[in-house]
Amino acid sequence: MLYIHTFSATASCGRGCRELQQALFEGRSGLSPWPGPLPTYVGTVAGLDAVRLPVELQAFDCRNNRLAEQAVRTDQFESAVEAAVNRFGPSRIGLIVGTSSSGIASLEEAYCRKRTTPFGSSDRLGKTFELHATTDYLQKRLRISGPALTVSSACSSSAQSLVLAHQWIERKWIDAAVVAGIESLCMTALFGFRALNLIAPTPCRPFDRNRAGINLGEAAALMLVSNQPGPWRLAGYGESSDAYHITAPHPDGEGARLAMSRALILAGIRPSDIGYIHAHGTGTRLNDVSEDRAISRLFPPEIPVSSTKGWTGHTLGAAGMMGALISLLTLESGLLPRTLNTEERDPCLKSRILLESERTRPHYILSNAFGFGGNNCALILAGADA
Repeated sequence: MLYIHTFSATASCGRGCRELQQALFEGRSGLSPWPGPLPTYVGTVAGLDAVRLPVELQAFDCRNNRLAEQAVRTDQFESAVEAAVNRFGPSRIGLIVGTSSSGIASLEEAYCRKRTTPFGSSDRLGKTFELHATTDYLQKRLRISGPALTVSSACSSSAQSLVLAHQWIERKWIDAAVVAGIESLCMTALFGFRALNLIAPTPCRPFDRNRAGINLGEAAALMLVSNQPGPWRLAGYGESSDAYHITAPHPDGEGARLAMSRALILAGIRPSDIGYIHAHGTGTRLNDVSEDRAISRLFPPEIPVSSTKGWTGHTLGAAGMMGALISLLTLESGLLPRTLNTEERDPCLKSRILLESERTRPHYILSNAFGFGGNNCALILAGADA
């Protein structure tokens, strides 16, 4: 059994879980027009320029690691990890970070400066843009020395990081783990999605009849987990791989359906036991249809479904952990957030897409995270007493 003891987040619509929850209550989006050369909206995290890393870790300074630092300092997360270190010992606490592009923005900046300034030491670059850089930073920052791993499976990365934490603890490799999803904005991702004609020029509208694509966002979401009883738990999970296309999902959502089915089996519950589905819901034409087909083939039609990409933007490698974290806030508050910006549900969809927020107390919530290459991960979250 994997219990979740505490969690923290920083995103475009709020720093810390209380601000994020308030944004969900108020329907306040974190998306704003991007000042760059592409006509689109993005979800940027405020205040990162003022974040200072500890003096002994200044060589790690970059936007991605500042995101991590800001999340560490909120929601009393740092003190919770310190308590875990005192209880289990630093070598018994693992670290798994899910990210898609890690600190690539640092490398982009270095290339821009190269016309007038040499790259500098490779050690400095390795501490900021290399895929494992933020994992390395967090391990040193939190003073934990158990196994550490970076997962990069596109937009399912951090959801799969939570699954790995469960497996490591179940095998008794570690006693507790810090699990993170961290992603900062970079030009490579923005122009890459633009090349696929997936970037929306307006705030994204998942599942809307007139949806036009995604808005990218940045975020950091952290969780401290262990096998000791806590207020929330990972009740089940399922993973699959379509191997259908390098970027497009299976049109009928076969891989997504398989991941959700496996999560239900592991949790030992029926589809009708799910009280709310936090959809991946990116706002692209193909992804929304594919996910809807997977959901409608597996779940009763009355189960509410929504996407929160209209609040945060699509945070890529951090999306899985953001979805899980918002699911925990939903369990805590009883607020099922609506699909922000969506005005008219696509008539070809069968799921009950929430256009208005609802209040209820679901026992189980399913949270989806799907990525390029057919990487699918479904998580089922619940209160400890469910």
